[in-house]
Amino acid sequence: MRLVHEERGIILSWIIKLLLSLAIFGVALFEAGAVIVSRVTVDRIAIDTAQEASLEYERTGSSSKAEALAARHAERNGAALVEFDVLDGGEVILVTIEKEAPTLFIDRIPGLKDFTLARATNTRRVT
Repeated sequence: MRLVHEERGIILSWIIKLLLSLAIFGVALFEAGAVIVSRVTVDRIAIDTAQEASLEYERTGSSSKAEALAARHAERNGAALVEFDVLDGGEVILVTIEKEAPTLFIDRIPGLKDFTLARATNTRRVT
């Protein structure tokens, strides 16, 4: 009878370790995935924002209106416009976008917080 209780304890201990390991692996996978997805999406947002801003600048000739549109576009996509510039005498629009990854723990660790911030710069020629 004592052998059965010992086997149950060993099996229960093994199951607990397995579940704990799976939970830790799942959280680590979520954290890494959030950072990767954020870096990929911020690039797409920068491309789209530069395109929208260049079209607005072409329509209105106003850099302030183009910048305001770029800021709204970035914000609608969960990012922030951190740099906007009209270059080459109005021929090129430059935008820089930042987006923070929605992580559970990485953003709370001082040395790793920089990994959660994704930044992308894109330029678009005004046609």
